[in-house]
Amino acid sequence: MTTTSDRYQRVFENLTIPVILLDGDYRVESLNRPAAELFSNGPGAEPSFPSAAEPGTDLPWLREELALFASRNLPEQIVEKSVETRRGSRYFQVTMKRLQDGRCPTCGTMVMLADLTEQKQAEKALRESELKFRTVVQSADDAIVLSDGHGTILSWNQGAQAMFGYEENEVLGQPLTMLFPDPYRQASPDLLEWNPLTGGFRKNDKTAESYGVRKDGSRFPVELSVAVWEMGSETFYSGIIRDISERKRAEALLRLLSLTDELTGLYNRRGFLMLAEQQLRMAARTKHRMYLVFVDLDGMKWINDTLGHQEGDRAIREAAALLKHTYRESDIIARIGGDEFAVLVSEGRKDDAAVLTVRLEKNLAQRQARPDQSFTLSLSIGIVTCDAENPCSLDTLLDQADREMYEQKQRKKAGNPVPLNPGEE
Repeated sequence: MTTTSDRYQRVFENLTIPVILLDGDYRVESLNRPAAELFSNGPGAEPSFPSAAEPGTDLPWLREELALFASRNLPEQIVEKSVETRRGSRYFQVTMKRLQDGRCPTCGTMVMLADLTEQKQAEKALRESELKFRTVVQSADDAIVLSDGHGTILSWNQGAQAMFGYEENEVLGQPLTMLFPDPYRQASPDLLEWNPLTGGFRKNDKTAESYGVRKDGSRFPVELSVAVWEMGSETFYSGIIRDISERKRAEALLRLLSLTDELTGLYNRRGFLMLAEQQLRMAARTKHRMYLVFVDLDGMKWINDTLGHQEGDRAIREAAALLKHTYRESDIIARIGGDEFAVLVSEGRKDDAAVLTVRLEKNLAQRQARPDQSFTLSLSIGIVTCDAENPCSLDTLLDQADREMYEQKQRKKAGNPVPLNPGEE
């Protein structure tokens, strides 16, 4: 016949969490299978079953907690603790519970272990990710503002403080509309639509230009983009606000001055020098890396002399289109001479020079593969870097890039005695 003791023993053995039983003097009496796999017999040995502990079995980490548990005389105590096991270091929630009945006020103690290792690792990874995110947000030059679905400001980075002049404690809990002057609080309809009934935003996946208002009341042009996400029933918005005052001043100058090349639609030399100087000054303040690319269209003399100047103009337009297709709209692309082009690449990374060269070569190869070409488009390129550790003037950058381009042209000649276009310079 199965006794109550037998049933208790089977339940104890079949528990899926580690359980340790102690006698009335807090000595280890029994370990169930999961506990034995973690603590029995020392490292490298097979755990022993059934569950009776070997004489003298000692768990130092548990002894420390039991001393406090015994001194408090509590019916139950729960702690979290890092424990060395046969499987390495694990993090447990340790529940110590007194076993009592009418005949025995303290028959023993049951210790149950809940493994929290993965949970703690996930929490640590989340904290580290949060710290990295906060570091990125706080170090950004742009204003990054977090608000709830009602447009109430919840977070405010240092870029926002520098841009608007408000300390964080002055704006938290305030409406986001305080950052915009009255005529522009609706912002742009293709980005944000302010809903006066809910006080919230509806968002499209675009950026828009508006005006911001500083603490001192002064207005300035901004570019605004918003991301939206939901957590449960709550909606949140993160706005990236960029001061575009310098861009607007540059655009105003462009409207006053003729800074574009009529043949290609690119900036001409004058436009390039003016805009590039401005970008270099901004890069010096923000510590951004920049690249200057000097491009020379090979074989122009042969194309003009052999195929005519109309084909020469077509070669220049094709080279310009190739550069526009290769580089970003934020980069400054110009035709600075008859067959010479320059590109100022903003906010470059260390590997951008190689990446941009490969991209340009790929686009050039695709052009060459097209049928019925009356000439081969060939470019010589020089690339130089300007960063906070190596500041230099625009004239110096152009001179260095020009020399790099010339050296590549000479290497091409030495490596290919028969030019792609006869008479190539």
